[in-house]
Amino acid sequence: MGVSYSMGDITLAYENGQLKDGAGNEFVTHSQLAASYTVATGITAVLTTSEVDATLAGHSDRDQLELQLKLAF
Repeated sequence: MGVSYSMGDITLAYENGQLKDGAGNEFVTHSQLAASYTVATGITAVLTTSEVDATLAGHSDRDQLELQLKLAF
């Protein structure tokens, strides 16, 4: 499930969810928060933070921070 909100050149977005096995047991949850800013026509900067929590044996939790620069010509 996710939601986003735009105000001019800025967009904020949030998403979360989970994965379940065939028996309905949850084994992974994730959440993500992102902010983007249109610097100029065709140039957008995006900052995203993500978190994945795994409860299944053999899998580990993950956290990630990423900065993107999107160019459109």
